[in-house]
Amino acid sequence: KMEVLGEYASKEVKCVFTPMDEPIGKAVGNSLEVIEAINFLKGKEMPEDLKNIVLELGSNMIKLANKGNDLEENKEKMLETIKNGAAFKKFEQMVENQGGDISYLENTDKFEKAKYEIKFFAENETIIKSLNAEKIGRLTCYLGAGRIKKEDKIDMAVGIVLNKKVGDLVKTGDLIATIYSNDLERGEKVKKEFSEINKKITKNSILAEAISGCMGPINNFINNLTYLILAICGGVFLLKGMDITVGVIFSIILYMRNFNQPIN
Repeated sequence: KMEVLGEYASKEVKCVFTPMDEPIGKAVGNSLEVIEAINFLKGKEMPEDLKNIVLELGSNMIKLANKGNDLEENKEKMLETIKNGAAFKKFEQMVENQGGDISYLENTDKFEKAKYEIKFFAENETIIKSLNAEKIGRLTCYLGAGRIKKEDKIDMAVGIVLNKKVGDLVKTGDLIATIYSNDLERGEKVKKEFSEINKKITKNSILAEAISGCMGPINNFINNLTYLILAICGGVFLLKGMDITVGVIFSIILYMRNFNQPIN
């Protein structure tokens, strides 16, 4: 564990686990992610998942630096720093001190644009159940944002921007993603892959809704069956002259409720 390594170095270490079942934020690709980060620091657009991770990491860093022990207060300070422009100003200073051109920060339209913007729209209504981060990463790499072979040249302009994330309701015709490519054939192939992913998501969503719709009636049937069994057993016991107490009946009902609890 990293925390144990920190102890060996006499340093306090805090580990934060973040989900990796979908891409963080909306942008996947070199320049696209940089633009997203710039807009985040400007407070223009802050995707909720990216915002939560930034605040969680930042608040813990502030605490480790002995600048604030209350994580929630630290998060509020961070948000205020973004709101008043101080965070973006500091980033500008960092880029300028390293010889960077800060005009790109002030106007992100200066970043090189891909030749083709290919939009993928929802083919049917569904709820996004999952977004395979590895699959999307490989598709972005195929566009040229990463290397497949070590001699490949990285294309900074290409990538994917996701307009819908896990848990979002998607209606027919909604924009799901925009694919940025400098190769039309590759861009169209990635779009086709998205279509296959969308079909799989829709199929799984329909299956989940079908199962969910069946669970209620099944649960009611089990409950009704419990009372039927109690009535039959009670009648048999009475005919045989056997005593059956309220406590026994209550215990059986309680047991059956606990038995079908995971179904609820």
